[in-house]
Formats: sequence, structure tokens, C-alpha cells
Amino acid sequence: MTIDEKIKLAENATTPIEILTTLSKDEDFEVRKGVALNPNTPLDILTTLSKDKNGWVRISVALNPSTPNEILQELSKNEDWAIRNNVAKTSNIPKDMLIEFSKREDKYLREGVAYNKNTPIEALIKLSKDNNDWVRYEVARNPNTPKEALITLSKDKSEDINKIALKRLEELNSPKKKIESTESKISNNKTTLDNLFKEKNI
Repeated sequence: MTIDEKIKLAENATTPIEILTTLSKDEDFEVRKGVALNPNTPLDILTTLSKDKNGWVRISVALNPSTPNEILQELSKNEDWAIRNNVAKTSNIPKDMLIEFSKREDKYLREGVAYNKNTPIEALIKLSKDNNDWVRYEVARNPNTPKEALITLSKDKSEDINKIALKRLEELNSPKKKIESTESKISNNKTTLDNLFKEKNI
């Protein structure tokens, strides 16, 4: 079997567990990385791969939507900054963990939190005043950053950051954005009313 065939098998969600187990021990890190990314990989294999000698394999475990919080916590303390950064960026990480990461001294974790689209508003506001430029840069770029944080960032000492923040504020204040927001509210209200009518058989 070629390496490419092994990788496809490792990434395939329908691959039997016994084959994933064998592939998780393959000498080629790309094959092990495929197993680490597979959402059907069992917990015991993910645990083993989270300690793999290859950093890309450990990052892949962090990005796997099936990886439990306990493993994510362990990876958040990994010696490799790229792994810690990617743990905070993963989409399946719970919000309470993101808040906890936002308070850590590790700038790479905080940058990942600032980037994450699921980061709670209160954490983004706090990180908008972070002492690290890259953290504030990611807050400015995050589509969920609230207006009050963008106003703060529009006065940032970094020209790159205040430019992004000013552009975001312009977009938020644009007539088109307001119309889209109003239309969205109307649509949501209509959906709510429709559901109520169905429940009451109106």
C-alpha cells in the first residue's frame, strides 16, 4: 500500500477501528496525522497521538472535533508554541476554556483565543487591551469583536491594528450593514412567530 493510500484510509471516517489502530503506529507522520484528524479515531489512540514525537500529529489531535477537553488542556501546556496556539483556535473548544486561556500568561494561547470565532465577547473586550500586538491584531480581525473594543483598537499604537479596527467600524456603520441587520432581525422575528403559530395551530 502506498503512502497516499494509507493517508486516504487514515482520514476516511468509515475506516474500521482496527485499521486506524494499525495506521496510528505507521512510521510516516502524514499517515499518523490522518488518523489524528479522523473524527472516528478512538479516545485511547487520540491520547497516544497527542504525545506523538511529531508536532504536526499533535496539532492534528488538537484540531480533531472529537478530541475531549482533558486532552486539549494537556496540549495547551505543550512545549511547542504552535500546538498551544492551535489548541486555542480549534472550533470545538468550549467557551469556558477559551475564557480561561485568555487569562493565561502564554501569548500564543491568547492569540489563538483572539482568533477563535467562538470566543465570548467579554474575552475579546479584555484581549483588545492586551500588551501583545499580535493578540490585539487578531481581536481587530475577529468578526465578532464588539464595537466598543474596535473603538479602543482604532486608537491603538500599532498602525496596522488601528487601520483594521477603523475599517471594521466603517463596515459596522455602513447603511448596507444596518439594512442587512434589520432584515436579519425581521427574518428571525418572522421565524419565531411562524413557529408560535404552528405550536398553537393558528
